[in-house]
This record gives sequence, structure tokens and C-alpha cells, in this order.
Amino acid sequence: MRATDWEFRNRAWLFGLVCAVSFPLYAVDSSNATAALANSLFPIFEPTVARALFAGAAAVAPVSFGRKSGR
Repeated sequence: MRATDWEFRNRAWLFGLVCAVSFPLYAVDSSNATAALANSLFPIFEPTVARALFAGAAAVAPVSFGRKSGR
């Protein structure tokens, strides 16, 4: 997916907005999203499922860094 010119020019403001909204939400609910998902999927195996989800995310992350943006 390619960013529009507006998104590219204002990317610092967009990143700042995401951080400004997400960090205060930790005060509302401090549970980790991956741990909550693992607990809702398999409550008995929650630590193992959480590790598997984190491992999957770590395996997919290098793919996103290898793509060329085209700019």
C-alpha cells in the first residue's frame, strides 16, 4: 500500500498522533494485547500461545523491512 502525498508529508504528525493516543490508553487497561489474545484463545496454554504469537510477529517483521517504498 502506498502512502498519499499528504500522508508522506505529514508522517511525523501521524506517528505523533498514534503515540499521543495509544500511550495514555495504558492507564485504562494495562494488559498486553498479545497476552490477552492468547488468554482468550487458549486459557490453559496462555504462556505458550503468547510466545508463539510473539515468535510469529518476530518472523514476519523482517519482511516489512525488506520492501522498497518506491520513493
